[in-house]
Amino acid sequence: MAVSPNNTLGRYRIVREIARSNDIVYEAIDPQMNRRVALKELLLPPHLAGAQKRERIERFYREAKAAGQLTHPNIVTIHEVGQENDRHFIAMEYLEGQSLRDILQMQGALPLRETIEIAIQLCEALSYAHAHGVVHRDVKPDNIHLLPGGVVKLTDFGIARITAEPSITSQGQVFGTPSYMSPEQVASQSVDHRTDIFSLGIALYEMVTGRKPFIGDSVITITYNIMNVQPVMPVGVPPMLQGILQKALAKDPSLRYQNAAALSADLRAQKLELESPPAGHRPTGMTFAPTPAGVMSTGAAPPEISGQPFGQGSGAAPGGPVGGSSHMPGPATEYGLSYPPAEGGRLSPQARSFLGLLASILGIIILLLLLVWGVGAALRAFQYENKQRAAFQMSQDARQALSGGDLDRAATNYQNAQLTAPPGSAAARQATQGLAAVEVARGQHAVAAGNPAAAQAAYQQAIDLDARNAEAYDSQGLLRQGQGDLLGAAQSWEAAIQADPTSPYAADARTNATNVYQTLASQASGAGNVADARRYWQKIMVINPGSNAARQAQAQIVATEPTGSTPSP
Repeated sequence: MAVSPNNTLGRYRIVREIARSNDIVYEAIDPQMNRRVALKELLLPPHLAGAQKRERIERFYREAKAAGQLTHPNIVTIHEVGQENDRHFIAMEYLEGQSLRDILQMQGALPLRETIEIAIQLCEALSYAHAHGVVHRDVKPDNIHLLPGGVVKLTDFGIARITAEPSITSQGQVFGTPSYMSPEQVASQSVDHRTDIFSLGIALYEMVTGRKPFIGDSVITITYNIMNVQPVMPVGVPPMLQGILQKALAKDPSLRYQNAAALSADLRAQKLELESPPAGHRPTGMTFAPTPAGVMSTGAAPPEISGQPFGQGSGAAPGGPVGGSSHMPGPATEYGLSYPPAEGGRLSPQARSFLGLLASILGIIILLLLLVWGVGAALRAFQYENKQRAAFQMSQDARQALSGGDLDRAATNYQNAQLTAPPGSAAARQATQGLAAVEVARGQHAVAAGNPAAAQAAYQQAIDLDARNAEAYDSQGLLRQGQGDLLGAAQSWEAAIQADPTSPYAADARTNATNVYQTLASQASGAGNVADARRYWQKIMVINPGSNAARQAQAQIVATEPTGSTPSP
């Protein structure tokens, strides 16, 4: 839409229209502050009236309130909310740069370090928003803006929820962008801050791979995949990052990162691992060519080697002084560089001797510096390997203690290994995984002692330590099954399959989850709840494809298709 430069809204002078969707966004000038702003105007369709119109206006002001109470470097700043006649507007910070969506469309997958830095800044924004009672509910690349210089801004709190206030979303209403919704959003369930973590996990996956984890040719297919399908983890990325993605994209909110700070901590650990050079690494790009003794290399041969008379080509006569002048400068200083040219334009013997001495001294200094650097690098590599060996030995002692049932000694040795190992090293990861194994054992002891609460806490601690520990998820599923929580048990077993598909615990989890979903489908079908029965049969087909149970589930789905209906695309 063409905008006249004289158009105004409130005190703001509109320059141009930037974007249009549910609202209109203009570039505008605030004459009082003499600054550029982004001016968002509420767009009300002509047919909207009554309660729907009031809700739309209330939601617009809810956005302003949600973002307006947040002051953080990674969240867009709200300057003012206003109304002029029937026009409602929000004046906010004008952002240079590009949206993450534009960058992904141009570049595809981003470099890992850049991806992790963006995700860390988003975690900071979400952590601050969640601490102030604001759930964004629409985290996606379109609402992530990258400023020149690398600062990331989270924008568009249009469907944000302020947890301290009553919801204005009616039961069954779904708000958000389908490809970035959490399973609980898709199911129209109550959502909390963990829905933002799932959406951020989707954006992180897209930055790493250049594509969304849940795709389909229709909204129905996409949302089905979000609810039921485990995304394929990208190959060629560090195992730690794969674990981060798996945990952020857990279907069950209780298996997800419980807050943005925990996700940020793992991302920072991954960033440190990427930035830490491997043992024995030597910087490259610096080469030293051999030079003749007493000669300092400058890229061109000195006159006494080339045979070119000093000063030739700049007015010097052969055999005479530079410029043909008959004036001879005074004698050379004893320690300076002001030696005059000798006969024929060549350096005097004293000058040549001094330059040779200077080149030798510089060569010695360079050799000494290289020697010091080499000794330092070798010492660092030696210390790195020594720490790793010591940490590995501590972990071995811990494994022996764990196999002997001494959980306290095993935990102490693994903790000492963590403190000893270089950050991000294989020994550090081994120690962390060992601590998770100790927590699984504690959980199993708690189950035997009849203390399910302690068992659940131990299993969750194991999962927080090692998101790829399939045994922890499998044990958690058995615990929930014993407590009669069949659906929770099945979700834990699905997480075990996702964590480490090739482990024996994942195989057990696949069998257990299949049996539970068969039971739930049978119960739902017997109660006449065909929709739930079909959903459980679909689960069986996803987690156990090609099995007899999956074929039976498919037959049941076909048998319950409404007469005359056509399958959804």
